[in-house]
Amino acid sequence: MKKEMLLILPLYVLQFVDMVTGDCDTAPAVREAFHNGSITGPYSEGVVLRYMCKQAYDLIPGGSIYYKCSNGIWTGGNISCSLGRCTDIESPQNSYIVGQAGYYVGETTTFSCLEGYEMNGNGLIMCMSDRTWSPEPPTCVKVRCPEFSTPDAQIFQEFTGVQNEFGSKNKITCESGTFLQGPQYITCLANKTWSGSPSCTIPNCGNPPASYEPCTDVFYTDGHTNFGSQVEVICHENATSIGTSQFLICSVTGTWSNEYHCLCSCIGDCGGSVYTGPRNVKHDTQIDCPCPDGSHFKRKCSNGSLTNVSSCPVTYSTTTLQVQSPTTTLHVTHPKTTLHVTHPKTTLLVPHPTTLLVTHPTTTLLVTHPKTTLLVIHPTMPPAYPHYVLIAVVVSCVVVFTIIALFFFYFRSCKNRRAQLRIRCKVCCQDKISNTSITPEKKETTLISLDYQ
Repeated sequence: MKKEMLLILPLYVLQFVDMVTGDCDTAPAVREAFHNGSITGPYSEGVVLRYMCKQAYDLIPGGSIYYKCSNGIWTGGNISCSLGRCTDIESPQNSYIVGQAGYYVGETTTFSCLEGYEMNGNGLIMCMSDRTWSPEPPTCVKVRCPEFSTPDAQIFQEFTGVQNEFGSKNKITCESGTFLQGPQYITCLANKTWSGSPSCTIPNCGNPPASYEPCTDVFYTDGHTNFGSQVEVICHENATSIGTSQFLICSVTGTWSNEYHCLCSCIGDCGGSVYTGPRNVKHDTQIDCPCPDGSHFKRKCSNGSLTNVSSCPVTYSTTTLQVQSPTTTLHVTHPKTTLHVTHPKTTLLVPHPTTLLVTHPTTTLLVTHPKTTLLVIHPTMPPAYPHYVLIAVVVSCVVVFTIIALFFFYFRSCKNRRAQLRIRCKVCCQDKISNTSITPEKKETTLISLDYQ
């Protein structure tokens, strides 16, 4: 027992000494920072640790970076670290920042060039842990269009600056004998193309319009229709010419110098009637054609075609319609028609001005023209009733007739009974009188009661 106490006593002594001297077990934990001591404790009394922020972080001013172990606790230190920030950066010339710029370590900033400019370099840069931007910000330079050229043309720059770059303007001048097709000025666009594609060509007027007309002949002096070429337009016999000159010259603008046309004549014809005039009728000329009643109508020639200008008077014949069926429908399509309707249940559909003579009371008229004349000589024109109304009328008539017949037979029966009673009464009275003696001094009167019941 004494030996065990002797062995444990030094341990208690050492523990007491540690408590008195105040060793520290672990170093303080500071966010985003590290110290210059060992990783694990314990740390002896009086040890001082120096703290520093990690590479991507900066020390916030105002605190102490030194921590001292005193009586078992750390004192004196007060360090804080914040995420590092790169210097502010401006947009390169002719560019702009897209969205929100990021200036802290690990954040990015994106650049884009203005219209008409293209980027040299990387448009995405990042703030590095050493507080620098990587890669270097890009540069924006004007785009360039390819060299423009066209045959038989001279190109002149009309804009100061670098030739063929964005915004530059070129003027195209064609050589003698050629004609410019397209714009004279072209501009280099942002998509590296020119605003137009002009060319210098020899003007070609093509065939003149008169070459497609039926009564026209066209002669080409040199067999071409290019600039300076000449053609002659000749009209057929009896055709009418319109224009100042029959000679046409192809101009530098690709059009003929003037217009010249030939309008064809017509062959005289009255369209079935006898025509006695000239065979050839010139354009815009009228001819007279006979009508059956002795009058005339006119026709006009218009570039080879005859058309009627007027017409013959219209005559109408008289037609008699005899309606025999009770359900006949007459559809009148000719004006000035006179209808004499004498049959019942005839339906008339009149779309023209017509005179109608109606003599039957049950004729139905359907008149669709406002100028139709109706001549009604029947006093009554009853409307068409529905079938159930007619049935009700017939039934009512039958009932009334039946009631009248019953009353008639009843009164006739009563009359016969009264006659029979009179005869019976007369016979009965004669029998009573013959069986009764009547004296002058005494007279008796017999009353006979007649009961008709």
